[in-house]
Amino acid sequence: MKLIERLKYGIVTLPKSIGMRLLSQNSKIVYILLGCGPGSIAKTVLLPATPTCTNRILGFLKKSETKGQTHLGKVDSLDVSVVPTGIGCPSVAIILEALHRADVKTAIRIDFIGGLVESIDIGDIIIADSAFKGDGTTRHYMKGDKIEANSELTNLLIKKSKEYGKNVFVGPVWTDDALFRETPELCKQAVEKGCIGIDMECSAVFTLGKIYNMKTAAIMVVSDKPGTEKSFWNVEKFVAELLGGLDAAIRIALNTVISLKDS
Repeated sequence: MKLIERLKYGIVTLPKSIGMRLLSQNSKIVYILLGCGPGSIAKTVLLPATPTCTNRILGFLKKSETKGQTHLGKVDSLDVSVVPTGIGCPSVAIILEALHRADVKTAIRIDFIGGLVESIDIGDIIIADSAFKGDGTTRHYMKGDKIEANSELTNLLIKKSKEYGKNVFVGPVWTDDALFRETPELCKQAVEKGCIGIDMECSAVFTLGKIYNMKTAAIMVVSDKPGTEKSFWNVEKFVAELLGGLDAAIRIALNTVISLKDS
């Protein structure tokens, strides 16, 4: 690099480097993990895992702006951040650690889930009131095989879901680490424990929410039925039902956070 180019680079980066040294430990963590400061993240957050769901949610927000790895927009007068978590509990736990340090108060997971019981079909909605911890991450945070969602936020999701003409099911879900190992045997084990769905994120969302006194809940649309002919790998013709269910889940979640603010 030529001397003049080095000087220009130093002038541009110097304020940033000084700024990082002056940041609090929490602000540094938020900036490193999410690419923005705590002030760029709303106190109410939606947590999609996949790009499909992230883009779908952003279509419902007004004046959305990208803030590092997050997005900030409005629903009515309420500021709402959309923070993609990636897939799986390790990634979710890292995101929740950052959100805690940004003083987030409410977080709702919205994305896809596998349906486990016969009465639940693709495009239906599942609201998880708890999650069995079949993952390897949450054991590092809290003992026990099961973790509850925040009851106030979950009950409000259930109440708001009744305003839509969608099939909505409420119950425990099984969270695991291995999408390619959701075998019929594992699904049977989950059903025997009372689970109605299987996902890869809920237990981490609920566990860190419990530890950090953050209201957390989950509303998800059924994308497939693992262990059946409607498994993820065989689904080809359910796009309309799936996206319709996802849009309904997003509307329910947004109406819920607005009601929570008003209450």
